[in-house]
Amino acid sequence: MNKSLIVLNEHTDHLWRRYLLRVFHDSLFVDLSEMAGQGGVPYHNDIAGWRQWLQEHQVTQVICLDPTPRSQMIISAGILNDVFLIIYLTRCVSKKCYDGLRIVDRWVDQYRCAGPSIGRQLRQFGLNPEKVTVDIPNVEMIQIDADRRNELRKGIGDDGPVLLALPRPDDKKPLYHVVWTAAILKHIYHNLRLVVAGQYNAEQKQVISNWQRDLLAEAMIHLDDQSDFDALAAASDIIVAGDGRSGDVIRMRHARKSGRHIVAPAAGWKDDLQGCPHATIVPKGKPREMASAILSLLEKA
Repeated sequence: MNKSLIVLNEHTDHLWRRYLLRVFHDSLFVDLSEMAGQGGVPYHNDIAGWRQWLQEHQVTQVICLDPTPRSQMIISAGILNDVFLIIYLTRCVSKKCYDGLRIVDRWVDQYRCAGPSIGRQLRQFGLNPEKVTVDIPNVEMIQIDADRRNELRKGIGDDGPVLLALPRPDDKKPLYHVVWTAAILKHIYHNLRLVVAGQYNAEQKQVISNWQRDLLAEAMIHLDDQSDFDALAAASDIIVAGDGRSGDVIRMRHARKSGRHIVAPAAGWKDDLQGCPHATIVPKGKPREMASAILSLLEKA
């Protein structure tokens, strides 16, 4: 029986894992954040081992999310085994990533892009437009009851506005943009809290702490690496996106379905928020303009 292999990289958001497990439930999955040559899975740099593993498991299609150096050997093994190769891009492509794609482009059968801006970028880079498809994820929300929402809200701080940052702790540039925006508002709402959701390490925690200090916004940020994003969205007043084209497409799809107000800069998010009745798109997207848009929503609440 022919099978597909889904390759998750070490930075894949848990929302993507949940979505892909639902959509490709009959497929095999390899998680490069956990793989260590155990349980019959080769080491990530063992190309011969991966060729044999793909053959033994009758894999005829490999879908690789946002290729990283750790996934290159699996891609190479798939090329040598003549499988159908799909590169699934969930974020806009960096120059470094593009250089890697250009090397394997002749063997890639399809580029599947999670948003129109990603597909447009690939075409601008000169990759074969016939291989580029846009596949916007149709996400399913976890339903959060009032008791769970109130419990989360109390843990965050229910005596002031609660903003939820769309970027993850490891998306430094867009997250700083959101933190700066929230710091401006904290001078108006002294009890304002900004929730940052997702896994983080000691270095990332220290960076975020330094931002609070430098922006005179001590004790503003609530880091949460345990709660589901959908639950935190339900507990928040407004969801705030950062500037640029980050890897938060799946989070934005969940934000849209949550029904919460979304404030986002036009750059990178205009396409994703088209037709969303509860989204405010800020043309320039600078922190001051973002803060003004959020303030207007809070005053109307």
